[in-house]
Amino acid sequence: MRTFETIGEGFDASVGPGRLDAGSARGVGAKVAAWFLPDLALVCALAAMISLFAGFGGATALFRDSDAGWHIRNGESILAHRALPVTDAFSFSKQGAPWIAWEWGSDLLMGAIHRAGGLDGVACLFGLGIGAAVWMWFRLNRAAGGSFPLAAAFAGPTIATSSIHWLARPHVFGWLFLIAAVWWCEKAPARLTPGGACAIALVSAAWANLHGSFLLGPAILLIYAAGAGLAIALWGVQRPVAPYLYLQAALAAVLGSFLNPYGWRLHQHVLAYLTDSALLRRVGEFQSFDFHSAGAGWVIAALCIGLLGGAAALSIRRPERFLLALAMTAAALVSARSLPLAAMALLPLANGSITEVVSLAGGLRPRLRRHLDRALIYSEKLGVFDRKVHGLALVPLAAVLLFAVMRGHAAFPADQIPVAAAERIASLPASARIFSTDKFGGYLIYRFSARRSVFFDGRSDFYGVNFIDGYARMFEARPAWRQEFERWNFTHALLPPDAPLAAALEASGWHELYRDRTAVLLARTVESLVQGLAPGNTLTRGHVGQVANLPHGAAVGACPLGRRPMGREADGTRAHHHNFRCGLDLRGPADMVSLRSHGGAASGAPYFHNGCRARFDRRTNDSQGGSQVGRRAGKRHSERRHPRREGRAQPRGSLSRERQ
Repeated sequence: MRTFETIGEGFDASVGPGRLDAGSARGVGAKVAAWFLPDLALVCALAAMISLFAGFGGATALFRDSDAGWHIRNGESILAHRALPVTDAFSFSKQGAPWIAWEWGSDLLMGAIHRAGGLDGVACLFGLGIGAAVWMWFRLNRAAGGSFPLAAAFAGPTIATSSIHWLARPHVFGWLFLIAAVWWCEKAPARLTPGGACAIALVSAAWANLHGSFLLGPAILLIYAAGAGLAIALWGVQRPVAPYLYLQAALAAVLGSFLNPYGWRLHQHVLAYLTDSALLRRVGEFQSFDFHSAGAGWVIAALCIGLLGGAAALSIRRPERFLLALAMTAAALVSARSLPLAAMALLPLANGSITEVVSLAGGLRPRLRRHLDRALIYSEKLGVFDRKVHGLALVPLAAVLLFAVMRGHAAFPADQIPVAAAERIASLPASARIFSTDKFGGYLIYRFSARRSVFFDGRSDFYGVNFIDGYARMFEARPAWRQEFERWNFTHALLPPDAPLAAALEASGWHELYRDRTAVLLARTVESLVQGLAPGNTLTRGHVGQVANLPHGAAVGACPLGRRPMGREADGTRAHHHNFRCGLDLRGPADMVSLRSHGGAASGAPYFHNGCRARFDRRTNDSQGGSQVGRRAGKRHSERRHPRREGRAQPRGSLSRERQ
C-alpha cells in the first residue's frame, strides 16, 4: 500500500493550470511527432527501397525474370473476361490444355496496377512490398525479444539474402504472410476466440489466393505446437500458450485455405508440384545456391546466424524455434528459392534467443559481465525510444515519391530480355511458330499482349517433365534433337546467341533475321527444310508452308540446292514479295528445289494448291543432292513454262515427277 509521502513524491505545488496545459500540449505534440519520426524499422525499409531502385539496378532489376509478363497479362485477361482462365491461352504447344492459375489473386492485382500505371505502377507495387517485408522483419525482431543493435547488425545478411529474389512476382506477397505467421506465433494469445479463428482463416484464404506458399502457415503453426509439447515433455515447462491453441489455429488456417476458386484441387496441385522431384530438378530456382558466387558470404552468414539462433533457443527451452531453424535451413540448402524465407523468419528469432542467452549467462568474468549488462541496458534504452515513434505518416509520401522518381524508367532489361528482337518479331506473321526459351517466352506474352502464342514460358508446373526434357534436348542440340524439333513445325527460333541450338540451326541453313548481344532471331529456309526431312519422308504443303510464311527478307530463294536463286532484282538483291508459290523448274537438274516468287495478295498468307504432296527421296546425303521434287504452281504457270502434253491434261495443282 502506497503511503501519502510516496504518492506525493515528485509533486510540485507550484505547477499551476497553465503548466498543466503546457504539459498536455507537449504530450499532443509528441503523439503528432511520432507519426512523422521514423523508427528503425521504417528507416531500414526506406533504405531497402532506395537500395533497390538506386543501387540494385533500378526498376528494371525487378523485371529480370520475365514471368512478370504473363502474370500481368493473365491478370488483365481476368479483368477483361471477369472470369478465371480454365485452359491455356498463351502457348501453341499446349493450347487449350487445362491450366490452374494458382496465383490468380496476385495476377489480378498486377493486371489492375498495370492498367492504371503501366510497368511503373507494377514496379512501385513490388518496391513497396519489399519495403513492407523489411519493416515487418524489424518488427518481428522486437516481438521475438531481440535487441536493437543485433537487429541492425542482422539487417545486412537479411537484405542481401532476400535480394536474390527481389523480383516483380507474387512470392513477395508470400514473404509478408510468412513474417506475419511467425509474428503471430511469437505473440499468440493464451486463448483463441472465435473471432481470432475467423481472422486466421481469412488471412489464410488471402494467402492461398495470392501465392502457393500458403501451406507454410499451417506448417509453422504445427511446428510451434510440437515445440510447446516438447517443452512440457522435456522440461515440464508450461507455457502461457498451450499446444492445443496452435493446433486450433492450424486447423483454422487449413480450413481458410479452401476458400479459393479451385477448392481442394489447389492443395492437390501445389503438393503435387512441390513433391515432384523430377520436375523440380529441372527448374533453376529450385536448385541449390552457388556458395562460390560473388556475395555468397552474406548468404552463408544468414544461414549460420539462423542455426546459431536455433542452438541458443534450445538453451532457453524454446524447442519450436530450434525445430523451425532446422526445417528452414534444410530447405534453404536444398533450394535457393527458400533462402529469403529462412533469412526473414530465422534471424529475428535468432536475435531474441541470443539476446536472452546473453542476458542469462552466468559464470562469466565480472568485467565481461559488466560490459554485457551495459550493452543490454543501452539496447533497452534505444528500444524504448524507438517504440515511441513509428513515422507511418511518411509511408504515403514515400510511395508518391517512389512512383515519381521511377516514372518512365521501369522496363524489362534489354541486356537480359529480347526487347529489341521483339520489334523484329512484330513484323512476322501472327501464325509464325517461334521456338524460344522460357525466359524469352514470358516476355513475348507481355510484349504482344498474348496475341502471339509462344512455345514455352515459365509455368513449369503446367508444362511438366516430359515437355521440359524435350525442350532441353532441342535447346542443347543433344542427339535426336532434330526429330523433336521438326515435330513442332517451327518457322523461327529466338535464342541466346551462344545457345547450342542456334549454332546447330545456322549450320542447317537457317537464315539470320536479327542479332544482338541478347538474342538471335533465325528463320527457316528451303535448305533447312530439306535437311530436316528424313529419308523417305513426304514434303507436304505443311512443310512448304513453313517456308512460305517466312517474313520479308528471308533467304527463301537462296537454297544451295537450287542452281538459279529465284526472286532477285537486277542489282542482285532479293525482291520482297507478299506471297510465295512452290514451283518446280523442270528444265533444271534433278536436285533443284526452288520457291517460285509471284506477287500475291498483300495479306502475306501462303497459297497452296489442294492436295499438294510430293515424295522426297534421298539417295546419299544432302551435299550430294539426290532429291527429285516435282510440282507445278498452276495451270497458267505450267502452260507458260511447260506446254501441255498431248492427250494428257494436267489439272491445276497436280504434281509431276520426272527422271533426268
